[in-house]
Amino acid sequence: MRKLSVVLVLLFSIFFLNVPTEAAGNSQLIIINKKSNTLAFYDAGKLARTYSVATGKSRNQTPEGTFQIVTKIKNRPYYAWGIPGGDPHNPLGDRWMGLKTRGTSGDTYGIHGTSNESSIGKNITQGCVRMHNAEIRQLYDQVQLNTPVIITYSSNSFDAIAKANGYTVNGTNGWVISNGKRYYYVNGKATTGWLYYSGKRYFLDQSGVMKTGWLLSGGKRYYLDQSGVMKTGWLLSGGKRYYLDQSGVMKTGWLLSGGKKYYLDQSGVMKTGWLLSGGKKYYLDQSGVMKTGWLLSGGKRYYLQPSGEMKTGWTFISGKWYFFDQSGAMRSTR
Repeated sequence: MRKLSVVLVLLFSIFFLNVPTEAAGNSQLIIINKKSNTLAFYDAGKLARTYSVATGKSRNQTPEGTFQIVTKIKNRPYYAWGIPGGDPHNPLGDRWMGLKTRGTSGDTYGIHGTSNESSIGKNITQGCVRMHNAEIRQLYDQVQLNTPVIITYSSNSFDAIAKANGYTVNGTNGWVISNGKRYYYVNGKATTGWLYYSGKRYFLDQSGVMKTGWLLSGGKRYYLDQSGVMKTGWLLSGGKRYYLDQSGVMKTGWLLSGGKKYYLDQSGVMKTGWLLSGGKKYYLDQSGVMKTGWLLSGGKRYYLQPSGEMKTGWTFISGKWYFFDQSGAMRSTR
């Protein structure tokens, strides 16, 4: 009977006392690709986000293989130099997620913050994986204990790496933020070129990065706002006005919009004031609208035909003759 009691106690210890507070097999996965110094976080089988990281100075310093996160510590001291946890000079930052690898138990190799933000993205560590402090804090709050971590050096996509290591992931679809840049995935592959999504158009470069600002594509200029959406119609950029047609193309030359005429120079900038075009002079008011009829400018009177062209010489207007010199200024009547 005593032997049976001992066995029961041992079984209880194995199956209950050693169970972590956050269970394994939680459908989370981290992949660290040392070739690109990028960390991918999968949650519920889907790629949630990627982050830029720093890894070992040499390839063998950061271990490769599949490991587990076995410790999570906030404000871990840097014992080697006696730097307390939370100190801004602590090389570990203020978050530590320890890995069980190379005979260690989460106290030697880990994913952590940094006291040197500029080191992220480089091969510079003694073997750990560094992240930007703001990003490790975000990741730390999401990742559970015993989450598997694959560390590799590969040219394959994260989805392909996961599958090659026996993990089932859904083909990544939709928007993904990586190192502060936005990508759009279809079946695990980053889209490039024009993208039509939810009634709006976006452009992703050859690396899959969503573009913003001015874009030259196919010899034509477009403008994508800060959310990446292609703009149409009037645009104010850098204190200047431009016009983008319904296909998003920046217009130049004469433009008819809302029943009014405007002129956009070769840079697409809307002109105001006097304009010489095709050997003829026109006048565009402060809103860019081409004027017709009588105009008072600089204390002088001018006359602009219905076409907007400035008149010179003798001109018959409303039953009277007027004379305009070569500058277009009215000189006399009769």
